[in-house]
Amino acid sequence: MSDLLQQNLDIIYRRWPSLADTLIATSIEALDASIISGLNQTISINGIQLSSRHDRQAEIDLLISTLEPRLDTVNVYGIGMGDIAKQLILLDYLKQIKIVLLNLTVFKLVLTYTDQTDWLSDERCQLVNASANMKLKKPFVSIPSEVVLAADNGASLRNQILVHFQTLYSAKAHQADNTEINQRFSDNRYLIETDPDVSLLFNSYSGSSVFIVGTGPSLSGYLEQLKILQSRDRKSLVIAVDTAMRPLLNAGITPDIVVTMDEIIDEKHLNFSRSENITLVYFPRLNKHVIESWKGPRYIAYTEGVLYDSLRKIKRHSSLFSGGSVIHPALDLAVKMGGKANYLLGCDLAFPNGKTHTGWADGELNMHISGQASHQWVYDNRGKKVITSLSFLSYLESMEEYIASVPDREFININVEGAAIKGCKVVRSLPND
Repeated sequence: MSDLLQQNLDIIYRRWPSLADTLIATSIEALDASIISGLNQTISINGIQLSSRHDRQAEIDLLISTLEPRLDTVNVYGIGMGDIAKQLILLDYLKQIKIVLLNLTVFKLVLTYTDQTDWLSDERCQLVNASANMKLKKPFVSIPSEVVLAADNGASLRNQILVHFQTLYSAKAHQADNTEINQRFSDNRYLIETDPDVSLLFNSYSGSSVFIVGTGPSLSGYLEQLKILQSRDRKSLVIAVDTAMRPLLNAGITPDIVVTMDEIIDEKHLNFSRSENITLVYFPRLNKHVIESWKGPRYIAYTEGVLYDSLRKIKRHSSLFSGGSVIHPALDLAVKMGGKANYLLGCDLAFPNGKTHTGWADGELNMHISGQASHQWVYDNRGKKVITSLSFLSYLESMEEYIASVPDREFININVEGAAIKGCKVVRSLPND
């Protein structure tokens, strides 16, 4: 044991004895670590630098600048080289600094080669190891390197951190798109004033089971089952997202309802020539030509967000829940129509078997499997890791929140290979009756 490790551990034993015991039992031998030098020194672990090697102070200042001034409490996710903790203890107005370790092995390596006794001794600092059920608390600072290097017990927190920043990025991007979207709203004014409201579909379904169809890779394994079920049970209700229309029609399945909301959707996604007997539920961000080319019944919907506030002044329409993906309003529609048992097909929110979608080539829906980072993963319904994306992580969180908000309904995930969705029962096949 190095002298530095012993000095650091002496303090940890005094303040957090159980954590010290765990650290003693932790081996750092498997880590591929090396010293990296530039204007400053840092440690590289498995190819990831724990801090900048050029200007560590500038990095510290940038991370801390994201916090509101003169906070009482701050949460720190990850420790990196200890730079953030060392800086925070210099702020006398802070009363509590809670540091959550995302990777205990990385922490032990840092303790072995660097002096962390200053902040470890500060009574305002509280040190805990991440756990699978831990929730992200604000205000917070996260260490980017350790987010990437998060161990399995820190994976849930890592995903929550990634979703937080993905949401901020999406909000800014959405604001940047407002000019184009507002033009769509202007173009669609006549449709907004005249098309029927989605609420006319609410409570209109007298059956019990609704099949909500996404376009995830697992959908391909259930198309034949869905075709047989639809031919046998004419009361079954199939609600599909826009991009699922192609694989469903190609498999001989005609969805009852297609839900679409993104401005990029066009004829290649929505097969107008075969839409006569299909109901379209749309959001008025679509191109006017796309909406008017639909041959079947149309219903208009909004979301609760501020984006639609200007349209509510023209004509109020009912809202469907949205957390960024079209699968959210499709699911909310199923519930509001009366679905008691809501079956999710192709709602993978991940990339099982190295594929992005059913019925679409890699990249055809602006998503490439090769572009997904290896540290962005979730557990599937078998407890195995499956690669996902930042946007899917965000959609998953929103879906789980929605499901928790309607406890009187049943949600069944027909898929073991995609992301595990809290609140969903998991089965391997469609119902037989």
